[in-house]
Amino acid sequence: MIVTGLIGAVVWVGGGALVGWIPLLGQLLVLLVYTWLVNRRYPGGWADALKIALIAWFVTLLVLSVLATLRFTTYEAIGVPFA
Repeated sequence: MIVTGLIGAVVWVGGGALVGWIPLLGQLLVLLVYTWLVNRRYPGGWADALKIALIAWFVTLLVLSVLATLRFTTYEAIGVPFA
């Protein structure tokens, strides 16, 4: 599980750097690659991998929102520019 997290972080950062600047499409491509990674590493199929990836994305969004509210980071970390 830790290995998948590390590989996923590298994939997310690398994919975000390559295509993350493309509005909506870039984020969807990165999510698709992350879903592929989860599908490849664990049994269960594409539907389960997509559920895992979406839950991970939602939890990350939630944690960053709480941290931004507490002023430990800014809302720019979750994609809201100039907030």
